[in-house]
Amino acid sequence: MKFVSFSLLLFCFLSMAESIDALTAKAQNNDVQAQVQLAEQFLTTSSPTSRVDALYWLEQAANNGSSQAAARLATLYLEEGASKRDIQEAIYWLTRLALEGSTDAQINLGKVYESLPQFPKTLDLAEVWYRTASAGNPQAEEAYSSVLEKKFNAQRAKQISSIEQLEIQFDDLSLKLDPIAKKVLGSSVNNDSLIYVLLGFSTLLIMVIVWYHLKMRNLSLQSGTSETDFGLEKSQLKSKINDKNQQLKQQKKQLETLYRQFKKIQSSQHHSTTKPTAVPAKDQKLSLACALFGFQINAIPDEKNIKIRYKQLCKIYHPDLKGSDDEMKRLNGALRIILHHVSVQLQR
Repeated sequence: MKFVSFSLLLFCFLSMAESIDALTAKAQNNDVQAQVQLAEQFLTTSSPTSRVDALYWLEQAANNGSSQAAARLATLYLEEGASKRDIQEAIYWLTRLALEGSTDAQINLGKVYESLPQFPKTLDLAEVWYRTASAGNPQAEEAYSSVLEKKFNAQRAKQISSIEQLEIQFDDLSLKLDPIAKKVLGSSVNNDSLIYVLLGFSTLLIMVIVWYHLKMRNLSLQSGTSETDFGLEKSQLKSKINDKNQQLKQQKKQLETLYRQFKKIQSSQHHSTTKPTAVPAKDQKLSLACALFGFQINAIPDEKNIKIRYKQLCKIYHPDLKGSDDEMKRLNGALRIILHHVSVQLQR
């Protein structure tokens, strides 16, 4: 019985491995559904790098236009114990979906902003996204009303605190009369004191009313400008995306120039008058692959750093990111050559 259970467990493990290999091949060919399925497979494994690999393939699928992958990324980044950086990543993917018109993303983005510490504008941003999603959505309307009530309660708490401070200061005021003045005034002091108290209280009440109206006016002005702030944030986000695209273009040009220079050097060495030492074809392929990755042939890093470099280059050579199919095929071939070389060196 134990042998049967062990056999079934081994069969399931081998089937999963084959499934991951098959999905990896499809995912590398830009199959969006395969990228999403591959990420979910990694999330079910207990490998130390499974979460990193899953996030990578979900990001590839999201950049290829998968709303499902973008939403899954936001969910993973918002899991319990999320760091400040993870929350910022979740806000980025939710913002992309919200700008595309996803009501669920707009509501979730409002919830994230509402859950953050009460820095300036967090409740304002939550209010903007709830209001955007509130058209025909009862959940968004309820959340929008809740945020408005929370802002009003916070404002009222500040006002009550200020009034209490004024009352304490007013209670501390006292008119001290010297003994001679007390004898001169006599019984009229009590009446005059009552009048002064009434006048002081009336003045204080007028000041509080004026201050309250000024605060309410400032609050209405701030809520009126929240839409302008949202537009500015949207334009700033687009500007940052354009800057990143320009940086990727520059990196791509630099790598292409380095690759062409390396090929020129090899060509000049090949046609030199002195007879060069015969170089095996596999070493030439390894040299070209290392040049494409920016590695020195005698200082190739470990497999983990090779994969990290590969992910960075995918963002430059991928067809959907201003690359081409030929460039992506060349990059995949170079990856296989380098990984094969590293595995052979480890076996030795």
